[in-house]
Amino acid sequence: MALRAAGKWYVALQVRPYWNTEKNKRESWPGGHQVTAHGKLKDDEDFIQSLVRETEEEIGYEAASVVQRLAASGELIKLVDHDGEKEHAITFGAVIGNPADVEAVLAGTNRTTKKQVTTLIRLVNEDVEIVDLRQFDKEAGVTNDSIAMFPDEKEAVRLAFEKLG
Repeated sequence: MALRAAGKWYVALQVRPYWNTEKNKRESWPGGHQVTAHGKLKDDEDFIQSLVRETEEEIGYEAASVVQRLAASGELIKLVDHDGEKEHAITFGAVIGNPADVEAVLAGTNRTTKKQVTTLIRLVNEDVEIVDLRQFDKEAGVTNDSIAMFPDEKEAVRLAFEKLG
């Protein structure tokens, strides 16, 4: 997701946590960054349904409503569409202009528990250097202030600035 503030474009990245609450175990590459919502299709889902579900799980139901509205209005843009032998991955992007929508992404709430979602979202502009996450230890994760991502996600960020900016 991208937004414009003070004359610059920013993308919202999710910081990988140290603990995966869904799997109830340590996360790989903690402290690394990934696109705002990230996940896998369930059997009965299409890519948009999966994106909305993953957004709700990871960022909150207000953010999922924003994504649903962006999808319905045709404002989601395919940044990456990789159809490989083992998996088909699509990364979508959108510009968020409404301040209430920006707040929904940055401060989500879980619909069931009504508690704040603990996902950390970091806004970065196109001037930031993104390094390869694989240069860090999988268990220890990112041990400094680097913005580190897997190459395909780094490419999605580059394309977000190119296509959305």
